Amino acid sequence: MRTLAIFAVFVAFSGSSQPAWAWGERGHHAICDVATRLVKEPVLKQYLSSRGHMLGHVCNIPDISWRSLGHPEPLSDSAHFINAEKGNLTADSVPLSIASYVDSLKTAPDGSSDVTERAEELGSLWWRGDQFYRYAVKAIVERDAAEPGTPTPKFEEAVYFFTVGLGLLGHFVGDASQPYHNSVNYDGWQNGHGGIHSFYESVCVDELETGFEKTIFEKARPLKAYEGSVVSVLKQVSVASSAERAAIDAADKVLEPSKEKERVKARREAPDKACGAFTELIETQLARAAAQLAALWDRAYVDAGRPELSKYHSYRYPLKPDHVPVDYLP
Repeated sequence: MRTLAIFAVFVAFSGSSQPAWAWGERGHHAICDVATRLVKEPVLKQYLSSRGHMLGHVCNIPDISWRSLGHPEPLSDSAHFINAEKGNLTADSVPLSIASYVDSLKTAPDGSSDVTERAEELGSLWWRGDQFYRYAVKAIVERDAAEPGTPTPKFEEAVYFFTVGLGLLGHFVGDASQPYHNSVNYDGWQNGHGGIHSFYESVCVDELETGFEKTIFEKARPLKAYEGSVVSVLKQVSVASSAERAAIDAADKVLEPSKEKERVKARREAPDKACGAFTELIETQLARAAAQLAALWDRAYVDAGRPELSKYHSYRYPLKPDHVPVDYLP
């Protein structure tokens, strides 16, 4: 079973333990905030244009208020990453079917064939993202609230949960774009870069200058949307980001390598000196996530029947949405 890591520490005690934090709050917020400026569906674009702060907040919910719940269900942690190597796979060769993916690991670490234990060991990031895409669309469709010009309580509730679903989807697109959420070597201990995870995704993102979102936006704007199912899109984000891990390791000029046995992290220069080497990679990955997220939001809006969002008048703010249980295990 996995255990939760403490923010910014990310100490792993065994090969089967992995943190769920990705990008830190600033990075996740930026992905969703920028994505509100990249959507193309006119009505959705207008609706989101004043809600970048709201989507940025919801994008962080799985790592803040849900984290405070402890371990609400077995997969709450492992839904943030993909450990393809545990099934003798690469991110590129992972099947799009969760049932087939789980079957790539015949037994869990405790020797059982329990499907939840195996899914927890492998990680199920892409299917968790797909769940929140479906959650957003379902919020509109199931409440039969897509007719234009009907600002009823049911319509208000539908749009509220549609918005929550978009933000929660954003969190997992962000996770897929973080290279170390796509490898068993998630914190660099296997190659002398121990501690790289939080240093890269949180410390160095915090070192970015104020207004870095504009750079993310400009890099994301020309990117084309990935084709295929939602799971396929998330997989493509993971594959692209995974390919950049070697470049991060090369840019991580450690002064002393980490010592895995003693759990001593690699020694690095101070962030104001060391983090500049990562800036372009971080910007590229955040931009990739924002571009693909915006495209998925457009698609979700169309699948929901293009509801007339201008009729939404609620001021309800999703400060702390309830935890949503996993629904995709076979």
